[in-house]
Amino acid sequence: MRIAVLGGAGEIGRRVVEHLLERSDVSVIIADLREDEGRRLVKRLGQRTSFQQIDAGRARTVIRAVERCAVAVNCIGPAYRFALPIARAVLDAGVSGVDICDDATPVERLLGLHDKAKRRGLIYLTGMGWSPGITNLLALKASRQLDRTERIDIRWLGSAADASGQAVIKHLLYCVTGNVPCFRGGKWIRVPALSEPETVNFPYPLKAATVAHTGHPEQMTLPRSIAVDDVTCKGAVLPRMAMEAARLATRLQLTRDDIAIDQAASMIFRAGTLLHPKLLRRLSGSRQSAARVDVTGVKAGQPRVVSYSLMDRIQRMTAVPAAAAALDIVHGAVRSVGVLPPEEAVDPDPFLSSLAQRGIVIHEHHQDPDEETP
Repeated sequence: MRIAVLGGAGEIGRRVVEHLLERSDVSVIIADLREDEGRRLVKRLGQRTSFQQIDAGRARTVIRAVERCAVAVNCIGPAYRFALPIARAVLDAGVSGVDICDDATPVERLLGLHDKAKRRGLIYLTGMGWSPGITNLLALKASRQLDRTERIDIRWLGSAADASGQAVIKHLLYCVTGNVPCFRGGKWIRVPALSEPETVNFPYPLKAATVAHTGHPEQMTLPRSIAVDDVTCKGAVLPRMAMEAARLATRLQLTRDDIAIDQAASMIFRAGTLLHPKLLRRLSGSRQSAARVDVTGVKAGQPRVVSYSLMDRIQRMTAVPAAAAALDIVHGAVRSVGVLPPEEAVDPDPFLSSLAQRGIVIHEHHQDPDEETP
């Protein structure tokens, strides 16, 4: 049995590869543009791995890499550019897939591939990382504990000391530019990115942080399967200077299109390389990142809030669920077919239990809506 990891030589991709090797007996194809890095990784990880060079912009190279695999896991970013064409290529190859798409823009068109995948009996899980991914499943788990769900509020906090490379910078710039989706009053609307800031407490030792509206997929997909009035997703990056740099870039219209985002990301990346890693960690406060999900509703006639939170390294929180979902598809644990977000295909309880066995710990808290947020 073979699984292809697209972008397998990257920061997240190599974690997916390692997890697949540790948790199963599958063979893994490391598919990446960077041949030297990919072959070094194969040499380090051993005979159950192989390398296949691909170019995400050339569909036939992707098809060639995945066509004899059971599942393909797409870790290539930025998602706003590559999630859709890669999903098409994987499905054209007749292969099931998983991706970690964290941008809202491709979601509708990704879900538009549902019928195509369903006709071929294929499964394609989109947004199977931490936010989206774990956050979607926590929202579903919380909503099942309520008689009526009124609102779902997702909050994420990323540490600049917890990530490297330009793809994550491009994602940040993209998701804080222009107007972003929000589900309010039972309708999808658009609100200005970085609007409606609020202070949120994240798990210790992270401190309270100010988050604002960002263009993630959760608010696009959760209302499809959960009866809810409002869904919001707000986030931020530490240190504060990183968010200020993103704000400034949008203000100066340095994120007006993909080319401008590439240039701005390169500039920010080069500036970041001037900071010593220890100084960056000190400015960020931690190498840990976090997410929390607060679901408000009614239980037995009484107002209720069910909250979940998690904190870990971005690489683990993203790679572990993606790898676990791929193995679930291989083992037949995911029975739905088509292109689906996590909450429409994955049973949260066993999946979150499996993440706990892999060291991804979820904390649960119940409160009355008038109680101060923990």
